[in-house]
Amino acid sequence: MFKKATKTQIKLRLALTGPSGSGKTFSSLALASQLGKRIAVIDTEHGSASRYADLFEFDVVELESFHPNRYVKAIMAAQQAGYDVVVIDSLSHAWMGKDGELELVDRAKNSFAAWKDVRPLERALIDTMLSCKCHLIATMRSRTEWVVETKDRGKAEPRKVGTAPIQTQGIEFEFDVAGELNWQNTLTITKSRCPALSGQAFIEPGREVADILKQWLDNGVASPVVNEIEHHYPPLPANTEVTTNINQPGIALTDNPNRDTLKRVGQMTGHTSKHIAAIMEANFPGLKSDQLTQLEVKTVVDVMCIDAAVANGMEQAIAQTTFNEWLTLQPQELGNEELAAQWMSKQVKF
Repeated sequence: MFKKATKTQIKLRLALTGPSGSGKTFSSLALASQLGKRIAVIDTEHGSASRYADLFEFDVVELESFHPNRYVKAIMAAQQAGYDVVVIDSLSHAWMGKDGELELVDRAKNSFAAWKDVRPLERALIDTMLSCKCHLIATMRSRTEWVVETKDRGKAEPRKVGTAPIQTQGIEFEFDVAGELNWQNTLTITKSRCPALSGQAFIEPGREVADILKQWLDNGVASPVVNEIEHHYPPLPANTEVTTNINQPGIALTDNPNRDTLKRVGQMTGHTSKHIAAIMEANFPGLKSDQLTQLEVKTVVDVMCIDAAVANGMEQAIAQTTFNEWLTLQPQELGNEELAAQWMSKQVKF
């Protein structure tokens, strides 16, 4: 059962928190540029990262909806594309932005009960960040307060300070290293699994911090490559026949291709029309199937596939991580129904 603990090489999980004007975006890019060559930025700040495109080289996607699933898709896309570092600027919008967790709860008729649907979305985002095969840096806004300090000769001077990050409570504990930036762009390390950084402060964090992190991250044996899919689902026997039910009688073609797609996927995953409607309402409140974009249809299909794995006995968090890992291995040209059929082939019990 137990075995000798061994330190392995890992990918960075870093959180940078600070009030407006503390340099979160610049600092994240400065650190990312020292950690890898290919950088992907998930920008929720209306293009603020691109203002530094003359100083740092990176690719960017600017989110307009901050639903947790949008973050998950962007992170997985960056991983699949082979980026070295993913910068999320900022993670706070997944909490308080448009289509973020708080807004999803506010839209529900019963906000207390709504959390049971929203918390899994939050957990899925956190799990995706933690399992990402790239270095990951996430910035978060902090609640701002003003304090009055007494300077030399008794002169009082106001100063802006940040308090707790704007995100779910305790989010900083999910990261290997967390630090707070002040308005002078000084980074104070508040939590660290890297002993050399614990309790330290750095003015304009960049190469110095990155060098310490790289030494710590690279110290250890190479991480074993685990095929999560085969770990949870061994290869099917050669003579196993998988029925996808795509052409099952009773599913009539209509002028609503999204609904047809979701019904056919539901036949594979065991979801009724009522179940599908509930998933749509939880993820895209107020929208009907014919109003969904193809990306939104894909989100609903993904949830259905993960639900099927949970129904087959897998824990929710493991199902989410395993599905995301599996998804990166599939050809991009596969459609929703083909992907669902391939995924469900892994659900056959034998």
